[in-house]
This record gives sequence, C-alpha cells and structure tokens, in this order.
Amino acid sequence: MIQNWWETYDFMTSGFDDDLRRRGFNPDGDALAGYLYLEDGAKIYKLLGDYATSFVNAVYESDENLQQDSIVQDWAAETSSPSRAAVHGFPSSITSREQLSKILQILMWTASGLHAAVNFPQYDFYSYVPNHPFELRESVGQVSSVESIFDKALSPQGNVFTVFQITVLLTLPSANTLLASKDLPGEYAEVSKEFRTKALELQKEMNKLNKKRTVNYPYLLPKNVPYSIDI
Repeated sequence: MIQNWWETYDFMTSGFDDDLRRRGFNPDGDALAGYLYLEDGAKIYKLLGDYATSFVNAVYESDENLQQDSIVQDWAAETSSPSRAAVHGFPSSITSREQLSKILQILMWTASGLHAAVNFPQYDFYSYVPNHPFELRESVGQVSSVESIFDKALSPQGNVFTVFQITVLLTLPSANTLLASKDLPGEYAEVSKEFRTKALELQKEMNKLNKKRTVNYPYLLPKNVPYSIDI
C-alpha cells in the first residue's frame, strides 16, 4: 500500500493547499464549518510561505543568481535522481526564486505544521480508550452487553497504561516553536525578526478565534507548532 502511494507521490503538489484540493476541499475559499485544520492550517502555511519568500529574495537578487548557485542545483539533481534520493516530483534543477520558495514552504510545513496537526492530537484521541481504542480483543458485535465490552473487547489495564504513556511522550510540547525561532545570522537577521513578528500577530488572531469556537483547537497555534520534528 505504501509502495503504491509512493509511486503516485509528487513533491511539488504535496503541500497544504494542493493536498486539500486533491481531497476535494478548497483552501482558498470559505473554510468548511468545523474543519479547524483547514482554517488554521491555511494561516500557518501562508506564514511559512511568506518567510520562505522573504529569505530567498534576501539571498538571491534574481532568478539568474539562483540558477548559478551550484550547491542548490546539485541538491536538486541529487534529490530528484532515481538512483539517489529519488523523490518523485522534485525538480532536477531550480530555475526561479518562486520555485525555491515553494519548495522550502512545503518542506517547512511538512516538518512543522503538518506534523503538529497529526502528532499532538494523539493524547486527546488515545488516552481515553473508549474514545479511540488502540486495539480490540474481540468483535464488539459478539459481546453480550455494553458493560462486558470493557472486560472482553477493550485493552487490558496494562496495555491501556502503556498507550497512555506513549501518547504522553509523543505529545510533549516542544521548546523549539515558531514563536521561539532564533535569528538568522548577519544580513538575514531582519528576515527572521519579521517572521517572529508575524507569528506573534497570528498567535493573537488565533487566540481570539479559539475563544469563539465551541471546540478549542490548540494544535496549530504558533506557540505550539515546532519548527521541525523534535520528538
């Protein structure tokens, strides 16, 4: 199953917006009521995209400058090569600042926002076993009463405690979040400062949104999103 999925994978269309379109959602229109991943994810994805664009434009004065950067071009060639990294859909050469910005946006989103949205809800879903059983020892349809589901179908106490411990460990908050990102060196320091300012503004905006919601959705708050996978 994984192999079949990998054969159809395309890096350049694996970002937040293209993934949603592929699944029938419109990330550019009004968010589907209650689909908080779409609503908050779009904000984080744009934040990362703006950051990538600012950084790339600070490094390269033009597309021509980028095309002449042998390190970036070698990276693209290696990543796309079938005999090396073999990442499907990754360009064999990077020809524009816009293209590089998109690549960096996808990479940052995958390791930060997407990972946070998938990883951090695990405690909420798995820690109370009846809400989302990690295993079933017997078909629920064959259990004689609701009460006996706990005795015969759901995990025994020892397994429950193990699942609880694992979900606690997996969802420990990161100290390296979007709000805690450090300054880039030298002439690029302003780019990182601008990013943190925008992240803080977004944090305030999303705090207000969460107060109006019937369900709190903290997973994609900038203060909770790691800037890379660090579990």
